[in-house]
Amino acid sequence: MSIFVGLSMSAIGYYIYSNKESIGFSLLKTYTYVDEIFKQYTSNPNLQILDEITVVNDNDEIINKILVYKYHEKIYREVLEINQKSRYLENPELLDDFISPILACTVNISNNNNEVLFKEYDLTEYFNSFILPDTKLNLNEDNKIWHHLLGEKLSLSEDIIENMNIKWSLVDDSATFHSNNNIYITLKDRVLNIIS
Repeated sequence: MSIFVGLSMSAIGYYIYSNKESIGFSLLKTYTYVDEIFKQYTSNPNLQILDEITVVNDNDEIINKILVYKYHEKIYREVLEINQKSRYLENPELLDDFISPILACTVNISNNNNEVLFKEYDLTEYFNSFILPDTKLNLNEDNKIWHHLLGEKLSLSEDIIENMNIKWSLVDDSATFHSNNNIYITLKDRVLNIIS
């Protein structure tokens, strides 16, 4: 009996060795097929990560990251702490049927000499890409995130970006007007709170 098992194992070993290319190709093809089937059930075809932006302070230390992604043809930008994970990448369905409560957003940008560089520049669509069902945004004029983002959006030089003053003007869905250099926005369970 043991001779029969030994001969069988030897025959199987010889067969695998002599057909290693076709067997390897078949295994790789099967793996790829199984991987594609698995991806169909685990990933969302409507979700696409476009970019991850890191924001650094004056000491070149990373202070935040901004995740840019597209879901159902709409662009979203999420400001995250360094080690924070996006809850919307795991559950993009949370963005379904969500409409931003910010109806309008404009900025006035001036330099340190109070020379106006942009007056009532409309950022509504861009700004609303940061408004998610649960959001905390600090629109503080000293906040490097907004200096970086607005500088990039408006193609400003580094000198202007570092020395610009930002005044925000917002209109929310209750038609309340908010205007200040420092605005704090929270949106929790789709309830908006703006402190200016």
